[in-house]
Amino acid sequence: MHEASAPSPERKVSVSRAGRVAILVASLIIAVGLAYGAGWLRASGRIGAADERARAASASASARLAELSAASVRLAELEARRSLHLAQVALDARNFGTAETHLHAAGAALSADVRSPELAELGATLVNVHLQASEDLGGERQRIAGYINRFDELLPPPQPQAAGSGKTGSFQ
Repeated sequence: MHEASAPSPERKVSVSRAGRVAILVASLIIAVGLAYGAGWLRASGRIGAADERARAASASASARLAELSAASVRLAELEARRSLHLAQVALDARNFGTAETHLHAAGAALSADVRSPELAELGATLVNVHLQASEDLGGERQRIAGYINRFDELLPPPQPQAAGSGKTGSFQ
């Protein structure tokens, strides 16, 4: 009887040419997949960090825009205050047209004030002011002083800081 023949250890397994090509293609696909996966993992971390930086920049830009808007309103209020003062100076110099121009400029600066309807109302009044040229400046002077007083009631002027604050001559 024949004994069952077991494969001999000396026997070599031969792979056909098509089998070798299939193994090579499968190995390349696995290598490309691994490289793609590693690149994707690495890039996703960078993309997440970039998204976070973009969100932070957007929040910072929004905060800066709010600051700019507040500064713009404050600038308009200061320009209005200066224009009221220049109107008073021009009236004292009997330059009625220049005084009226300064009053209109103050009104234009205040008309756009969205924080205070009262200031916007004063601005609308100042835009429509017409001064009467006359020898007696008393009436027009009182009228301009009334506008200045109303403005100061609605928006008090800045107060100088105390002398010991270290900021000589600056305002709050």
